[in-house]
Amino acid sequence: MRTTTRVLTAVTVALFAAAFWVPVLRFTDRRFSSDDIGLISAATAGELSPLIFLGVLAAVALCFCAFTGMLPRAGGWIGLAGCVCIAAGAVSVLSNLWMFGILWDGVTADGMPTGGMILPEPWWGTALIAAAMLTLALASVLQLVTAHRSRRAQAQRADPAPAGEEGGS
Repeated sequence: MRTTTRVLTAVTVALFAAAFWVPVLRFTDRRFSSDDIGLISAATAGELSPLIFLGVLAAVALCFCAFTGMLPRAGGWIGLAGCVCIAAGAVSVLSNLWMFGILWDGVTADGMPTGGMILPEPWWGTALIAAAMLTLALASVLQLVTAHRSRRAQAQRADPAPAGEEGGS
């Protein structure tokens, strides 16, 4: 189970690293392709959006705990707290899409003024963040289960049953 936790935490960190290079929000009108929004820009959209960075930091901390074996129980709780931070940040980003809207205006051929607003839509970067959040949650739960099992095994080794009572009741 420890190997699975290590692999999942490494995959989580890799997914977050990939999300830094892939646009999180993308304009469907490709004339504005240079204005696609990456993770760093998106994480400044709302009040809770910067929590995404705390989630990434929690994923790195859980990865460190999983590979070193330090603080397995605390690492699991840190990972779950990171999932909550990522979810809150993602909801904040998606509820503040209007901040990234592009206003345009112009005049038609007959002189009538026209205009509108183009909003970005979630793109592959959003899917990478969602996948990273799910793998982080799974790795955190596995880390907590591993910590519980190792604690129980240590308690059984430290307190053996008295002679004659090994069989149970």
